[in-house]
Amino acid sequence: MAIVILTPALEVAYTGFINPSTTGPITLNKIKSKAYSLGNPAPEITWCNLEDVSPGFLRTVWVAEDVKFFRHWGFDWESIGASQREAARTGKPAR
Repeated sequence: MAIVILTPALEVAYTGFINPSTTGPITLNKIKSKAYSLGNPAPEITWCNLEDVSPGFLRTVWVAEDVKFFRHWGFDWESIGASQREAARTGKPAR
């Protein structure tokens, strides 16, 4: 269980120091492409420096992930609490 919890934090820390040659999703996409696409190659991905990416695009990605991203310090405690209350009420896992 600790590995599941620590893996994302370690990946973020790693990429803070080293620009990875690939990522898990990219690798899975390549594997799926080879296995299921009947010979169609996976799309080619070109890395670029973060400074070369439009600030508007970055803001859009952040907000799409977490609409309150710019109003909290990494953890949206209000949403986390609401998720826990909903899970307790419904008996389903927290989102």
